[in-house]
Amino acid sequence: MIQIILKNEYSKRDFQYKKVRYFVLSNKSVNIFKTINLRFCKATNQFKQQFSQLSNPVKNQICEKVRRNRNKGSTLACSSKRSQTVPLVSSPDSAPTVSAISPDTVPTVPAVSSPDATSTLDECDIPKLLQQHRLGAFYNTKTGMKDWNPTDGRVVNASFQINLVTGAVYFSAKFQVSNMLASSISDDLNMKTAFVTGGTGFLGSHVVEQLIKKEYIVCVLYRSEEKANKLKKIISSSIGSLDLLKFVKGDVNDYQSLMEGIPDCDNLFVFHLASITLTKDRVAQTKVNVDGVSNLIEVSLKKQVKRFIYTSSISTFVNGAKYGSILSESSKQCGPHNAYGYARTKFLAEELVRDAGKRGLEYVILNPGYIIGRYDEDNMGRLTKPEFQNLLQTTGNGGATFVSGEECARVLIIAAENAISPEGSQYLLGGVYSTWKDVVIAFRRELNFPNPENVRVLPTLVLRAISNLYKIWNYFTGKEIIDEEIKMIIESFSVDDSKAVKELGFNNKIPIEWMIKDCVNWSKNETQKQQQQQQQQ
Repeated sequence: MIQIILKNEYSKRDFQYKKVRYFVLSNKSVNIFKTINLRFCKATNQFKQQFSQLSNPVKNQICEKVRRNRNKGSTLACSSKRSQTVPLVSSPDSAPTVSAISPDTVPTVPAVSSPDATSTLDECDIPKLLQQHRLGAFYNTKTGMKDWNPTDGRVVNASFQINLVTGAVYFSAKFQVSNMLASSISDDLNMKTAFVTGGTGFLGSHVVEQLIKKEYIVCVLYRSEEKANKLKKIISSSIGSLDLLKFVKGDVNDYQSLMEGIPDCDNLFVFHLASITLTKDRVAQTKVNVDGVSNLIEVSLKKQVKRFIYTSSISTFVNGAKYGSILSESSKQCGPHNAYGYARTKFLAEELVRDAGKRGLEYVILNPGYIIGRYDEDNMGRLTKPEFQNLLQTTGNGGATFVSGEECARVLIIAAENAISPEGSQYLLGGVYSTWKDVVIAFRRELNFPNPENVRVLPTLVLRAISNLYKIWNYFTGKEIIDEEIKMIIESFSVDDSKAVKELGFNNKIPIEWMIKDCVNWSKNETQKQQQQQQQQ
């Protein structure tokens, strides 16, 4: 038999993020540190109801003990050896939250006995209680049992500790289980945690959404409250629950905020998506795209993360490539002297990641093409806004590869979990090839332009002249047009992403029309919601 001690820690103030520790004790001592999510359930109301049934003198006695022991944690304790009768009490002010800590680590005071409210904790009741708190299902995943089978294990002892100040109820139980069930517990409860930078952005929203669907606990680094609230709305609308979503205020340029924000736990994956794309401020771009990556790498090494997933860009391969080139992982990258400021910083960051790999960091680098899809407000998605739609009148004679935001996020997660080379892998995510003219036409169709095919393709020489002589972007955004925006519609390239298709199951056949429809429909729906809110106000 293997003995398993279950410990829960549940904070009422931060109920989306709790820690569970499993100590598997056999011939060798193995510690499995886990972070999982527990939901409120009917069982929690039991404690409140039983407290309400106590006589007033007993209630007063309990409250007096809490006041006297406030400096000691304000905790009442009850313990059980198998079938010992134990009173269960809770805060009269609020529905309690259930959690658990080791009884030998928390200061306790004598339990208050009452004939009015008792409950027997035995080898059947405890597993039932656990099941009601979404823990029992983990025990039964591989055995196929709907209920706890006493032949697979028994409760050695259990304890409750009630904090009447916070309304928290702490639960701790020790089990003896069979070897088979112990193995099942270790596997099934080995949940994963992801720390995501850029999680409030376009691609980041997709990554966070899909991580939560895969039951990751997701910690999102954020700076803007407005963007954090938008992500909450996306996740709430898509999944219906924010239980697995945690926000960490900080900045990639603030080393200390990263040290404090990245959790200390096993099975931790770091997804780095934050970056500055097109800008004239090269200093700020380098600070975020290069120095920020350096900070995140150093913290990841100290935290001993399981894998570091860096989202780079196809642009690190494009600049300097001949018109019509087919790019692959073996193609020469442009290096630190890249004419594109954005591509240069992404390449330098890739070099930092590869160097960290030599120091023990397991990593994956992914270079997606142009990404299109829902949740995009600032990139291709801005073309759905009226103030930008004059840009859909003309384009260049270039072409590129395009990938769905949803598919890109899915593959990022697969790469984190299943990348073949443990010392570091790199994948190009090209997607489907399209000319820029076809992209513009597809946008015009979805936006119901008259004569959507009526798009003027400007000669390359004309576009280069515009790039060098005019600041046409002022008319639309008040910012200078970035030379890179002109160059990208002049260049033409495709991508051989067969490596990602074979090893990661990447779908590079999603039609460009589907991506644009997804982008436009989401933008229209968001506009309608905003208009309805304004009318209600």
